[in-house]
Amino acid sequence: MLTQTDDLDSMFLGSLESGAFDGGTVGLHVGHYFTANLGAELSVEAYLPGKSFVVAIDPEPILVPVKTSLALYPISLSARYRLWPERLTPVATAGVSLNPYDFDVDFPGFPGTGVHNTGIEFGYQFGIGAELPFSLRWSATSLLLYRSIDISVEFLDSEGTLQEFKPDFSGLQLQLGFAYLF
Repeated sequence: MLTQTDDLDSMFLGSLESGAFDGGTVGLHVGHYFTANLGAELSVEAYLPGKSFVVAIDPEPILVPVKTSLALYPISLSARYRLWPERLTPVATAGVSLNPYDFDVDFPGFPGTGVHNTGIEFGYQFGIGAELPFSLRWSATSLLLYRSIDISVEFLDSEGTLQEFKPDFSGLQLQLGFAYLF
């Protein structure tokens, strides 16, 4: 899952000097196959990127340091389908997620300024990949997953007007791991 530089740049009204905001996830996935081909998966993940950059403030070009951070914890329930359970097989998955988040924008050196927003948003995901069993219960898995997560952040701009910022945390995610099948 990535958000692009232009998402943050829109929050700072086109004054973003440099930087990008991206990161990976780490998590635990638990799956159960009800038949040889059809199963369900519950996953809990953590996505914790942070980025420092500078913002140019007009009318004089003053550079102000900014630090952003996001803590996103997708909790997903998905259906899985695999073609051939006994060998290397294609896998398809689709499901829904509950996404608690904590989004911060801080201006070091300017106490009391910034944006802090927490909440829970719903989302969905779907993807394709491969599964390779290497013992009775263990397998190696890889998935190319598309996640859709919409977050809305409200903040006061420099003129005291309430603004709404909707960073796009939707995107492709490559998942690699080992699975223990119950």
